[in-house]
Formats: sequence, structure tokens, C-alpha cells
Amino acid sequence: MTEAYTDDTGEAAVGVNVASRVGHVYLYTLTGGDAAAINKRRADARQHMAEHQANSTGVVVHVGNEVKAGDVYPLMVSRDWATTDTSPHGATVNGQILLDGADTYWATSVLVDERLRIS
Repeated sequence: MTEAYTDDTGEAAVGVNVASRVGHVYLYTLTGGDAAAINKRRADARQHMAEHQANSTGVVVHVGNEVKAGDVYPLMVSRDWATTDTSPHGATVNGQILLDGADTYWATSVLVDERLRIS
């Protein structure tokens, strides 16, 4: 459902999809593949930590506690495919998983009813 609204200048603003999940936070259960990818990035970062420290450029280094399949973390939805998704399995979303560390993990095309629970 799209609603029209007026911004603070009194001008009509672009419609807002009030049914969108963008910005909503859900609890996400990591898969084995998610955990392996996260742990690999963090292991690679640890292996090259001296280089990162010697050449500090402001990049985000993947550090944090080890994760495993079944761990639950908050996911903030950054893209809701509900209006364009033609999947017979239901609507999907993309989002950033907020990990216990300095990094995040980007989950893509997650079925809303599969591994997401409203937090």
C-alpha cells in the first residue's frame, strides 16, 4: 500500500510503501554456510592483523567472536523484494546481520517466513 505525505516544506513527497519491511529488525538464524563465510573472513583478518595495523587505512577489519549454525542475530532489512519478487515460495528480503564484533554480514534473498522472526 502506498501513501502520499507532505514533507516539512509543504511539498508533496514521493509515496511511501507502508507495507515495506525496510528498516525493520528481525531475528535471523545463521545457516552453516553463513557461519563458515563469517568465520573465514574473521580468520583471514586475524592472519593479516599485523598488516592491517601497520597500514591503517580505516578499512573495517572483520573481527569478532566465532559464530556457528543456529546462532541468532538481529537483521535489519535493507531491501524488501515483496513488490517485485515472483518467487513461489514467498517474499524475500536483503539485510545486514548485526554480529558480535566489528563487522556485519549481508544476507540476501532470505525468505521472510523461513529464518526470520519478528524481534
